[in-house]
Amino acid sequence: MSLFHRHENSDGTGPIIFSIANMMEPGTFDPDTMEQFKSEGVSFFLTAPNKEISINSSFEMMLRAVEQMAEEFDCIVLNESRKPMTQDEFIEYKRRLENYN
Repeated sequence: MSLFHRHENSDGTGPIIFSIANMMEPGTFDPDTMEQFKSEGVSFFLTAPNKEISINSSFEMMLRAVEQMAEEFDCIVLNESRKPMTQDEFIEYKRRLENYN
């Protein structure tokens, strides 16, 4: 699908924990041109419900990846309205995901 996936195991095996898509059209990545890659943003997402993974653990892992990327590339983390995400919004997402465990 030309997206990046974080699998359960670091060797790329096991269920998909979360995925990353290019925020800009067409939403994909071209691995052959990643050195020249530029984008206004990327989207991190996971699928819930998902019986193959722990949603809470997966969400925590995804948040760590988001924070690392934001720090490394000096980015702002945005919500679905493309406004800066607040700590309260992170807490609300976690609360909503508790329904899937």
